[in-house]
Amino acid sequence: MDFVKDLGRKKENKKLSHIDNNNIIENYNILVEKYNEINGFSQQVVEKHNVLVEKYNKYIEDKENEKIRYEEEIRLQKNITLKIENKFSELQKHVDRLLESYENLEKESLRLEEVNTSLEKYIEIMDKTKTASVKNERGAGRKKKYNQQQIDRILELKNSGKEYTEIVDLLNLEFKDRQWGIKEVKYVFTRYKNSI
Repeated sequence: MDFVKDLGRKKENKKLSHIDNNNIIENYNILVEKYNEINGFSQQVVEKHNVLVEKYNKYIEDKENEKIRYEEEIRLQKNITLKIENKFSELQKHVDRLLESYENLEKESLRLEEVNTSLEKYIEIMDKTKTASVKNERGAGRKKKYNQQQIDRILELKNSGKEYTEIVDLLNLEFKDRQWGIKEVKYVFTRYKNSI
């Protein structure tokens, strides 16, 4: 039971960042309930087994028929106990696999957080880096990739709590002159989010 408690404490202290974590936690809770149920049943079986052994020893000399009946019951109880032990073993393996998946997801979450932090720092440095102004009297050169209306719309949608997939769908409806993607929307949001 201690490893289940420890696993429960680990679960409470870890921050999950993937949708799959919810499924893992639900499966974990179901397994813990089954584990507790089997454990309680196992204790009852062991107690019953001990009672039967005591009765067997008490009446062995003068009740041969009772002895045979008790032997059969004891045999059945032993079979049940073996089945329960096998279930415990399967449950333990399942819990171990679940814990391993949880730990892998946690490592991936930390890695992604580090990548995100590095990107934000890089973008912040790039924003602060001054570029030498180029004299362009005739207005020659490339046009800006995103106009101010598009930038403002992306910032507005993201700050209102929309997911990137929703934002992409809305932009493809509103600005049909280009095909929007999640990476592009993330870039625009990260690039211009501090310019408000």
